[in-house]
Amino acid sequence: MTEKPKRHSMADSLKRREDVKAFLEAGTANRQNSDPNLEPKESHKTPERRIAVTLRLPEKIAHALIDASAERRKKRQKGWSQQDIVAEALATWLPRTGKLED
Repeated sequence: MTEKPKRHSMADSLKRREDVKAFLEAGTANRQNSDPNLEPKESHKTPERRIAVTLRLPEKIAHALIDASAERRKKRQKGWSQQDIVAEALATWLPRTGKLED
């Protein structure tokens, strides 16, 4: 009867491969050699906590929202999801009603 080879986790198996080691070491070297005076392009702030809200919209508004989302996505504009568009609209409208402070 033949012995089964010992099983290893994927992480352990990858650590043993030379090409993976070289890739990881190259990535580490690039980070260490980068210019510390350069500031990151985007700030790394904690994303705002979001909660689920379920609601029904009039058909015209729902279709317009879908169209706006698709247009933004085509143009690669930030905030293209329907969620982002609705949040942006409410963040503009609610302070005017006095329901939300800036």
